[in-house]
Amino acid sequence: MRHGIAFLRLLALLLGVVLPTAAFAADIFQFSHFVPTDSAQFTYASLSSPSGVAVDASGNVYVADTFNHRIQKFSSSGEFLTTWGSSGSNDGQFAYPGGVAVDAAGNVYVADTNNSRIQKFSSSGMFVTTFGNHGSGDGQFIFPHGVAIDASGNVYVADFFNHRIQKFSSDGTFQTTWGSNGSGEGQFVYPRGITVDTSGNVYVVDTNNSRIQKFSSSGAFLAMWGSTGSGDGQFKSPHGITVDASGNLFVADQSNHRIQKFSSDGTFQATWGSSGSDDGQFKSPHGITVDASGNVYVADNSNHRIQKFSFDGTFQDKWGSSGSGLGQFIYPAGVTVDASGNIYVADKDNHRIQKFASDGACLATWGSFGSGDGQFSYPPGVTTDASGNVYVADFGNYRIQKFSSSGAFLTKWGSSGSGDGQFNIPQGITVDAAGNVYVADTANQRIQKFSSSGTFLTKWGSSGQPQGITIDASGNIYVADSGNHRILKYSSDGDIQARWGSSGSGDGQFNVPQGITVDASGNVYVADSNNQRIQKFSSSGVFLAKWGSSGSGDGQFFHPRGVTVDAAGNIYVADTENHRIQKGLLVPLAATLESPPPAATTQTGYSLTVGGTGVVQYRYRLDSGVWNAITPVATPIALTLGDGSHTLELVGGDTWGNWQGTDSATTYTWTIDATAPTAELTGIPVGSVNTTAAVITVGGEGMTEYRYRLDAGSWSAARPVAQQILLSDLAEGAHTLYVVVADALGNWQSTDAATSASWTVDLTAPGDPVIPPGDNPGTQTTARPTLRWTAATGATQYLIEVSDSADFSSPLVSRVVSGTSYTLADIEALVRTGVWYWRVRALDAAGNQGSWVTGSFEYKAAAAGGMILLLLQE
Repeated sequence: MRHGIAFLRLLALLLGVVLPTAAFAADIFQFSHFVPTDSAQFTYASLSSPSGVAVDASGNVYVADTFNHRIQKFSSSGEFLTTWGSSGSNDGQFAYPGGVAVDAAGNVYVADTNNSRIQKFSSSGMFVTTFGNHGSGDGQFIFPHGVAIDASGNVYVADFFNHRIQKFSSDGTFQTTWGSNGSGEGQFVYPRGITVDTSGNVYVVDTNNSRIQKFSSSGAFLAMWGSTGSGDGQFKSPHGITVDASGNLFVADQSNHRIQKFSSDGTFQATWGSSGSDDGQFKSPHGITVDASGNVYVADNSNHRIQKFSFDGTFQDKWGSSGSGLGQFIYPAGVTVDASGNIYVADKDNHRIQKFASDGACLATWGSFGSGDGQFSYPPGVTTDASGNVYVADFGNYRIQKFSSSGAFLTKWGSSGSGDGQFNIPQGITVDAAGNVYVADTANQRIQKFSSSGTFLTKWGSSGQPQGITIDASGNIYVADSGNHRILKYSSDGDIQARWGSSGSGDGQFNVPQGITVDASGNVYVADSNNQRIQKFSSSGVFLAKWGSSGSGDGQFFHPRGVTVDAAGNIYVADTENHRIQKGLLVPLAATLESPPPAATTQTGYSLTVGGTGVVQYRYRLDSGVWNAITPVATPIALTLGDGSHTLELVGGDTWGNWQGTDSATTYTWTIDATAPTAELTGIPVGSVNTTAAVITVGGEGMTEYRYRLDAGSWSAARPVAQQILLSDLAEGAHTLYVVVADALGNWQSTDAATSASWTVDLTAPGDPVIPPGDNPGTQTTARPTLRWTAATGATQYLIEVSDSADFSSPLVSRVVSGTSYTLADIEALVRTGVWYWRVRALDAAGNQGSWVTGSFEYKAAAAGGMILLLLQE
């Protein structure tokens, strides 16, 4: 199993990470670490397969946190100081960094292994420069691992796949190279570690030749020592090397899980360490460095921690992911939730069970290493029944133990063997509604069923490697068959009902599935351990979703083994090699706009930023059109739209390729009205007027405010349309009023297209007409005489009146006429003989009036058969 993991790590280093394919779902899990509860520790101090370690002149420790693709900086006591880097190939990003070194000025050099380059940073992580690319030429690399700096600032690189050492100046200028593939002097087979002593001698860990080689600063061979083995001075895949101020050499002897100390000529001096996770033990130590005080720091790779020792190998301190305190773990493997929402964790390498409340508070812990009642040997599985009793698969003791919810021992059954009720590496365990207990008897390749007291009932299975086991509300049993990379579904009596999965990393494929659980809806969750993810399926095996990638961030995993679901649908994951439990809070996967358009707007151009919990990519369609291509949330939606109603549908995808369904798309609808309105004016003077004031009303459908200007004046401030325009004291002459209006959305009529009205103020009276006597006959025989006058200056019309009294108190005729004469109409015919009076005055277009000009005449009716005489007098 551990060899398989190591092999997968090598593949990841050499081939890179395979990106997940897309899946489609409606919900996601927002992951956070559940326990341990020290968020600072597990955000920053958590290490994932650290490979390189270096110390600066101040004693600060720099760690190449390989599988987290970053550098972490700590004080000499392990206090976190800073971190930089992420997965990628840009400046300051890394792909599995394998080595780190610090020069006398505090500059940090990183062997960015899978990017085949060296990056240089300031002590605070500010990017300075980079050199190298993939290849075999001078200054090129293929997976460089070790990096070292001499007193002059020269940089030495162990060019792993090119089987050579390269030397550069501090700015990355190539100087020299030596080495080739082989086992002769000065030849290498996959060199990893490199260091330089105060005299400039260069020491190289020649990994696959199981030896150390010593060279001058120019590459001249000086000495070598070591061979394959586990004796003093022998090595198995040695990895890191460092030298102290006295010239003593310390070698991380990786596959022997120890540190060896030598003199500068290769004489063996001491060794310490063995395989394990206790203080002073190692699992594949990689990087090693020594500070000015002689303290030795080791990157304990597969324990995901840094260990600190004195120069003689006495353990001093450690930091990283694992621990034995309350709420800490060493390889937690199993996790379950009881009916009350309490969480139980099988803390495997701490040989105990820990119980937590749903908020992460530690409620109880029990167990220690041993074979007595209530003791454990690497327990990987835990489950509870409806009464709250706790059942533990006691792996190394080949038995099942039953406890009360508080940890009181109740009973046990099982022993080593293959008979009924015996076990060979029991791992998974579950309980049905009736209290029957099902055990994944892994190395016996079978499932065994027992009563709640441990009485054997039945068994089934003959091949495979069953590890995880769970049961749904209907009594169906699901088994994670890790060796065959598949899930098996059985009835409660062991009849096969379904199977799905194969080896691989695609959706629905597995790479050593270990943990398995079922939610209240019958959905199945699988801890796909070596794919570093959780997969979700329907009860029949239809793929639904996936979460996770390799790393130690929230939602990342490192060989997760256990998974469970609470009543609210939240999942808990035993993130085994990150030594923690992660909680996934069930939240809808829904893309949203950070600032959506208002329901009604004048805006036609948009740059809409997409967000939403867990959303890293999105698709959209506009007005029932075609869905656009997948776009990262860093790229906003750019739209240019016209007037009218518009609908935007939006779906989001998470970092693992799960997608919000288009049938549950987030929808935004709004109306655009960007058309400029036009003012409507009433009360405007027409033509020429003889008034210096005007009252004008501004209107138009949907209009809310307006501005105006008169003639060449300035535009007024905006005012509501309910307020009329009041003009007064207008000067005589022509005037033009300009008005622009706005609607409720703020669309303004352009001043260049303002509504305008013109009129003339005319206060000058016209001239007076003249009544020439000669133009009016002195006698008339008609009672409808024609009255004449001459045109007056400026006149457009005339007002004429005829009366039988000189004061015109009751005029017989009062008419406005256009010409310079008027004939009395029939209805105006004179009604008596005698003197009549008439007058006329000029009127102009503005309504100004001239003075009256008066005349009179005498009307005499003609005798019978004769004439009536009408005498006109001026």
